[in-house]
Amino acid sequence: MTSTLEAAPAPDCAPSTHCRYAGAAWVAAHLSITLSPLGTTVADLLGVVYRGLYNAPINHQRIQWTHTDWIDVIIRQTLDTYDGNDLTTLVLAAHAMCVRVEVKPASPRHLRLCFSPRQRGGNLTQHHPTIDQAVTHFRQNFGYLEQEGPQP
Repeated sequence: MTSTLEAAPAPDCAPSTHCRYAGAAWVAAHLSITLSPLGTTVADLLGVVYRGLYNAPINHQRIQWTHTDWIDVIIRQTLDTYDGNDLTTLVLAAHAMCVRVEVKPASPRHLRLCFSPRQRGGNLTQHHPTIDQAVTHFRQNFGYLEQEGPQP
């Protein structure tokens, strides 16, 4: 089911939001709700991933933007690492915005993205590394996997 909501210019953004794609501002304006801090982060993150939340393959009205502990989003497409790069953007944006993302099956043609808030310090269930920390950890543990691909 495709959303019938249309793109609109974003209202003024607070300094902590991502004005270029302004997902939270778009949700607030089009659904007339007040988002939770997590809802704001998720909407802005999805706005970045899909270059505008209005482009996201989701049913905007069915998302619980007011939840504070978790938000589930069903998407109607695959996620890619390079040519579509929305998977890479999702992962990098989640690290930059300090939110945990879990990808689960929702149906044969849909994926469920589960978002929960994290912080920069704390135990394993609270902590979320920065992009630099995640890359450093990956290179320390799996750097041997990196290869020079064939050159064009």
